[in-house]
Order: sequence, then C-alpha cells, then structure tokens
Amino acid sequence: NLYQVLDRQKDSDMKEVPFQILIEASEESMIFKPSASDIEKTYSNLVDVEIFKTVNNVSRLMSAKPLKIFFARTPKPFNIGTEFTHDQRVFDTKAATIQLIHNDFAQAQEKMKTYEENREWFAFINKEWPQTEKEWEEMGASLTCGDIQQMYHRFDKAEKTMKKLGTTPVGMLWINATKLKQELSPQIDGIKEAVNRKLANTAGDRVSALHGYFTREIKILNERPTELKKFAEFVKALKTVEEERNEKDAEVAEAERLYDLISEQNVAIGDEQKVQRQRTLGGAQQSASQPDNGTQHEQFIGAIHNAKEYKSERMGDMVKDLNQEVSRYTLQCDGMLQVLNDENFRTHNDVPEQTLKELQEVDQRLAAI
Repeated sequence: NLYQVLDRQKDSDMKEVPFQILIEASEESMIFKPSASDIEKTYSNLVDVEIFKTVNNVSRLMSAKPLKIFFARTPKPFNIGTEFTHDQRVFDTKAATIQLIHNDFAQAQEKMKTYEENREWFAFINKEWPQTEKEWEEMGASLTCGDIQQMYHRFDKAEKTMKKLGTTPVGMLWINATKLKQELSPQIDGIKEAVNRKLANTAGDRVSALHGYFTREIKILNERPTELKKFAEFVKALKTVEEERNEKDAEVAEAERLYDLISEQNVAIGDEQKVQRQRTLGGAQQSASQPDNGTQHEQFIGAIHNAKEYKSERMGDMVKDLNQEVSRYTLQCDGMLQVLNDENFRTHNDVPEQTLKELQEVDQRLAAI
C-alpha cells in the first residue's frame, strides 16, 4: 500500500503526503536536505524495524480473549514478523519504492539547476559585500554613481533569481525552497539599506563640497578691486576658477547623477539635504527653497561671466597704472645707482687703507668742532 501511495505521486489528481525536502547551500553546490540516502535510510528503517514490530504483534492480538470468540479453534501462533521479513513481495515492494526515490531525486536534481544560480548570493553576502564596503570607505570622496549603481544591478538580479525559490512537486518529493529565500532575503535587504545610506551620504557630501566652493569663489569673483595689487589678485583668482571649470562641471554632473539614482531607487533623504541640493544645484522642479536669483551653480556661472567683463573693462587702466609704477620704480633705481656709483660711496671690498685715512679725516673734523 505504501508503494502504491508513493507511486501515485506522479498523478497530480492523486497526490498524497509527499516527502518535503529543503535546499541548503554549501561552499561548492546546493544540496537537498534530507538527501536521497537520508530518505532511503528512513524508509529502510521503517520497513525493517518499525513495520516488523507492528506485524509481529498480530499473533498477540489473535490470542487476546475478546477475539477468541471469532475462532472455532484458536489459530496456532506463528512468527508473523519473521514471515514478513522473508516474503518476496516485501523485498520487491521495498526495492521498487527505493527505485522511486532514486528516480524522483534524479528529476529533482534537474530542478536544482534553477536554484543553483542563487548560490552566488551566499558568497556575495559573506565575502563580496564586506570587501566592497571596505573599498568604498577607502575611496572616500572618489566614490562614483557608477560604483554604487553596479550594486543596485546586483540587487535586481538577486530579486529575479530569488523569485524562483518557491515550492515545486517532483513525484513523491515536495521541494521547498522558501526557507532558503527566507534566509537570503533579509540579508540582501540589509545590504541594500546600507547601500541606500551610502548613496544618500555620498550625494550629500558632494553637494556640500560644491556649496562651500561656490560660496567662496562667488564672493571673490564679485569683488571689484580698483587698486593694482588687488586687481592682480582678482585676475589670478579668475584664472584659477577658469582652469578648474571643467573639473567642477564634472562634479556637478556627478552629483546630479547621484540624485537621479536616489530618485530612481526611492531612497529617503532628510529635509535639510533636500534644501541644500535645491539651493546649490536646483532640481527637477522649482521649489520654495530655491532662491529667486538662481541656484548657487547658476550664480557661480554668472559671477565668472561678470568677472571676465570687469577684467576686460579695467585691464587698460590697470596696465596704464602698472606702467606708471614701473616708471616710478625705474627712476628710483636710477637715483640709487647714482648714489652707489659716487666716488664717496665705499663698500667693504674697497682698499682698507684708503677707508681708514678718510675715517681719520672725519675724526679730526669732529674734534675741531
């Protein structure tokens, strides 16, 4: 009867109490728990031990007083258990059942290919992510949107592959992969939360750095120096800003990509961060936090344009003032040269005897006074 029950598992309309097997991940492959050998041992123990004990009690039932009335003569007791274990039908049924187990596990092993692709997530959780997290910390401000986006691609893949971790009937077996999914999903979700935080912090740090840069440079570029020295410093600062322009444009674009990814992944950020982003770079929609005179980035671009115009307007006058300064210093230098070339001017390299003689004459004049 047990064999018939197991054999009917192939008929979807007659399924009865299949063996439930779980899936576990080892370092090298995915394995079934219990395995085919585990179920075979359990079944063999059932037939050779448990059923033997049960049928061996039949002779005792036949001798029980309430049952004697059904017999004209009490049957001669015999060892039913021994007869059971030597019956060829028992041997055949046991062998056929074990063969069913082997056949169904062979089919289940084909199904295992569907689950095998989920094994990579154990390596991802235990090795890849800790290493990536460490590398990200070392990268600091150089961490890019592309680096983070690759991780979200992994999450998308994990979600797709884990959808296949359900329950699948195969003959007498009922493959239950939901426990494996329940083990993986919370850990993957935890890593995703960590990546979300890293994304939000990275975007916030980049905008904060740009905010500080724009604030500092706008103040310098908005100055209108009239003195030659300060104008020279102004021109030097403008040149530095223009040389850094491509780099800063790239940083702005990178910050925008990070916030696009935040929106795409529905990552929550604080109100303060939202306000700073709006004031510094703006956003997809105009908001109350965005100033009427434009974002800092727009003000920065305008400040560069106005500074270049001021430089062009004042350059002629400043060159004229510079030439006057050069002329004045040239006259001063000429006067100093005349003094240095005078015959009364002496240095330590002159003949000491002549210097001593002149000092003596000075001393005599002082004494006469």
